[in-house]
Amino acid sequence: ARLERQDVQLSRREHEICRLMLCGRSVPEAAQQLDVKLSTAESYVKRAFAKLGVRTRRELFDWVLVDC
Repeated sequence: ARLERQDVQLSRREHEICRLMLCGRSVPEAAQQLDVKLSTAESYVKRAFAKLGVRTRRELFDWVLVDC
């Protein structure tokens, strides 16, 4: 919901990788689960974090929890 209100457009893969990270998966684990190369998963994370204005997993959690 916050993504829509702030007009942030994550790609399907960027959204999936962030969701997996929020569920406790590491980037290598998420890459394996999504069946993509680690470097590709890292690119998704980098792009998603830039769009959300966060730099770390902790900041990602905080960004999500702002509405809670």
